[in-house]
Amino acid sequence: MDQNSFRPSLGRIIWTDYTAFLSVIWPIAVWVMYIAWVPDWWGRKPLVSPWISPYLLYLAVAITLVGLGLLVWRVYLIWSMFRHGQEVAGRIASVVINRDRGRVEYTYTYKRKRYKTVAAVHRNKQTKALKAGEAVVLMVDQKNPERAFIRNIYL
Repeated sequence: MDQNSFRPSLGRIIWTDYTAFLSVIWPIAVWVMYIAWVPDWWGRKPLVSPWISPYLLYLAVAITLVGLGLLVWRVYLIWSMFRHGQEVAGRIASVVINRDRGRVEYTYTYKRKRYKTVAAVHRNKQTKALKAGEAVVLMVDQKNPERAFIRNIYL
């Protein structure tokens, strides 16, 4: 199969990459708080003082812009890795999954140099299946070989 013929979906990236997941969840959480606390939509008194309301709106907009920028950066990084990266065999060194997030450490050799990389992942079916000592296929950034992603958890 041609390497350019597969690319992870946006949903899979958000559901697997913990940074991408947080970049979506934080803006949603801030807007839910803003909608619940500030407007007088339900005929009840707002939960915050009127002089705080504009600052909460500014905070919600700022966190949304930062989250959107972070999401675009992560998606671009992962998609470009799948488009231009080099497939390399690697091995899982350790997997720690706590609640909704996890930390996966893996090792690989690229151009005769050994690397050890850590990835923050969101807990899902693919990441829960990872086991220490397991062989995996990695997508390695040719310009920055210290950056690599486990291919199969994104596809």
